Amino acid sequence: MSCTYSPRALPNLNPIPPGTNTLLSDHVSTVSALTLSVPIYSLEPPTPPPPCSGDISLPNETLTTIFDHLSPSSLTQAILVSQRWRAVAERVLYSSVVITEDIPPRSSPSMLNLTGPLSSLSASVPSKTLRCCETLSAYPHLAETVRRFYIRWQTDSVEHPVFLLIIAQNIMKSLLPTFTHLESLELFFGLASLFPSLSNLFPTFSLPSLRQLSISGMGESPERLLRNHPRLLHFKLADYYKPLLLAPDDIPDLYSFRGYPVTAASILPGRPRAGPQPRRTPIRSLDLSGMSVTPTLLRDISRHLAHIEQLKVKLALRHTLHFALSGIRLLAALTTVLGAFHNLRRLDLSPTHAVDGAGREQPCRGRTSAVSRVGRRLLVPSTDHLPVQDGVVVDQRWHVDIAPARVHQPLAVEPFLLFLSGEHALHDRMALRF
Repeated sequence: MSCTYSPRALPNLNPIPPGTNTLLSDHVSTVSALTLSVPIYSLEPPTPPPPCSGDISLPNETLTTIFDHLSPSSLTQAILVSQRWRAVAERVLYSSVVITEDIPPRSSPSMLNLTGPLSSLSASVPSKTLRCCETLSAYPHLAETVRRFYIRWQTDSVEHPVFLLIIAQNIMKSLLPTFTHLESLELFFGLASLFPSLSNLFPTFSLPSLRQLSISGMGESPERLLRNHPRLLHFKLADYYKPLLLAPDDIPDLYSFRGYPVTAASILPGRPRAGPQPRRTPIRSLDLSGMSVTPTLLRDISRHLAHIEQLKVKLALRHTLHFALSGIRLLAALTTVLGAFHNLRRLDLSPTHAVDGAGREQPCRGRTSAVSRVGRRLLVPSTDHLPVQDGVVVDQRWHVDIAPARVHQPLAVEPFLLFLSGEHALHDRMALRF
């Protein structure tokens, strides 16, 4: 309600002479005139606001930037505002599709739309996946906006997986080819443990813009799929344990790989073959913190990846070394293996967890022997200067600062860095970089 001041002109009234005895009724018109002539504050009905036109003055690029910071639930509300907002918000909403779904042991027949003899069948159906895929199939303009598509199924409690296999096949055969601008794809169907053999059950597809691929639970070799994507940069194969039969020129732009060592040996540049490709850039940084590494595996890696300069490993202590070995003594025990990495400059053992407190009590015992065997300077970076006990610097917190002159005489080589703390760990996002 708006309060408006409305002054009005006073009429010309003849005042009542003093002492005149008249009835009030004789001057009703005068009283009425006076009442109407007095300036008043009148409450007038509010003027309806003009139609909202704020979005008209904003370009689509500005709206897209704003919508990029909204949650999916907020985007679904923005879609209802106007047709123009709907067009912009939908493109942002469906640009990244991430579905993580626990598949129930069985679903109701009404969800499957089954009739007749099949109405009594109870099967496991990923309801969220179905709704999303039906929407993308019904609206092709939305499928063109998808840049990231992740599906991860939890199938531990599934009793009848036949419908899951059919749905997965339809997704790969009919839906994925419509994602013409897809850049990142992750398919974790979890079907390998539910079927004895999945060979040739999944159709291949080709996505020209695909740069990142993660697959699991499909149970078959992905050679055909990889050959269809020569521009692939990042590849993750979680549950495949065999070598891949790839030619040297397959996936030449591969930048990172996560998977089992046997598979990695056959897919990474530097893998054993008739001769190396001179145009390939050798691997210089290797991150093995996601798995337990044995000295035998390190030795095999040194044979095929001879240019490693930065190495991050999680040692399998219980299986390969005495449980009490930790700190510099790990280095002393591995000098034979580490010596095979002729270009090694940085070693990060921070993912290796000490199994008891013995390693934390004296982490630098034996450092002189270890450094002399490796033949390089050992620098353990820290900002703390600690006391020396019996010629050995001891740090309960695994942070040690040792001057190069105390450790070894300066050599005409780059320093050998050993990181014992997670504070100094390498923070590479990719498993392998070259």
